Amino acid sequence: MRDINLLCAAWNDAWESLTTQGDTTGVAESSSSASHRLEMFQRRVWALVDAPLTNRHSEDIEHSRKHILDIIKRVPPSHTPLSHGEFRLLRLEPGAGDEPIKCSLTNVSVEAIAGNYNAISYCWGPPTQPQKIIFLDGRPIVVSDTLLDLLSHFNRLTPEVYWLDALCIRQDDLEEKNTQIPLMRRIYSDARLVDIWLGPDKEDSGYVLEQIYRGFENWKSDSRCLIGLRNLLLRPWFQRLWVVQELVLARPEAPVLRSGFASCKWGSFAAFMKVREAPKHPDIEPEDVKRARVSLATDLLCD
Repeated sequence: MRDINLLCAAWNDAWESLTTQGDTTGVAESSSSASHRLEMFQRRVWALVDAPLTNRHSEDIEHSRKHILDIIKRVPPSHTPLSHGEFRLLRLEPGAGDEPIKCSLTNVSVEAIAGNYNAISYCWGPPTQPQKIIFLDGRPIVVSDTLLDLLSHFNRLTPEVYWLDALCIRQDDLEEKNTQIPLMRRIYSDARLVDIWLGPDKEDSGYVLEQIYRGFENWKSDSRCLIGLRNLLLRPWFQRLWVVQELVLARPEAPVLRSGFASCKWGSFAAFMKVREAPKHPDIEPEDVKRARVSLATDLLCD
């Protein structure tokens, strides 16, 4: 408990000082020493806020966690102001599931960067979901559990730079949002890939994508595939109003469906959906599939 109190006190002192005195990058100190202290500081805070602990439900731990999250929310954002025709790209540092997420932002010109980044399409999830932290340009920020899960998968893929609206646009800056939202048409149409994040691999979602990727032809006799497909189509992403816009704006070969570490091209998925007959299986209700918005997007992209 003493370490927790000291950590909370350190956060109060450090960030109150930062917010009142401005940027501290000019402080003279050994770079190696500063880097080591930052690394240790980040790991201690991450361990308290996000890392699994046996005593996670302790009232003292939870109180300190909420206190730290409140402090983090007061940290000034690291976003560098954008010039006309610019947007930001996110670079993820490679990592593993037992490490804090670290990433950085870079301002780029919409004219110069075409085809050299991936855009991510995903469902934000409910505002009531658990809050977690990541480190953006060295500063902690609060993110949703859904976003942390997404980043925890993407930072283990081949390194890429990404456009991700929740991080690349300052969500607390209405003026910036009003200038960036019109650029989204260009951002999606110029992306090398549009990574469609459907969520973690569960209820055989990964199995379905893998089978479609392999050109699976015996799906009619595969109950696991049929039930997994039904569950996949009921994921929140397929209910989003933005789905059709993000797909139609993307180049035909750009969209990729991802669930966990499984993936398949949208073109393969859409072709599969168009040629298959309505599945007949006692565990699948036709209305389940009809409710999925994928039918509209499939028709738009495949006709």
